[in-house]
Amino acid sequence: MLRDRGRMKWTAMMLPEHVRMLREWQQEESHTKPIEVDEQQLEEWHYIISEAMAAGELLCIVYTKEGGSEEVLGTIQRIDLNRGMLRLASEKEGTIWIPFEHIQTISQPE
Repeated sequence: MLRDRGRMKWTAMMLPEHVRMLREWQQEESHTKPIEVDEQQLEEWHYIISEAMAAGELLCIVYTKEGGSEEVLGTIQRIDLNRGMLRLASEKEGTIWIPFEHIQTISQPE
């Protein structure tokens, strides 16, 4: 039976600077980057938001926050086109402002 030590055998041959750089690279890669949204997706989101605002329905919004992604459930209170932000009232987080460019998905909860 072969007993392999995995990454342990390679760390002895690497300089500490290289190990540090690899760890930093792994952290950077694990962060969620904002997605580029096309025209059709924007139209669909506009429709969902306007319908939810008129009816006072809950929406599920996934957005990037500090390198990771955050999911929040709430009702839309206001859209600020000048600042490019969306104000959402959530039971857990309270009132939060979400920038348009950080939004990844908008959907109605099932």
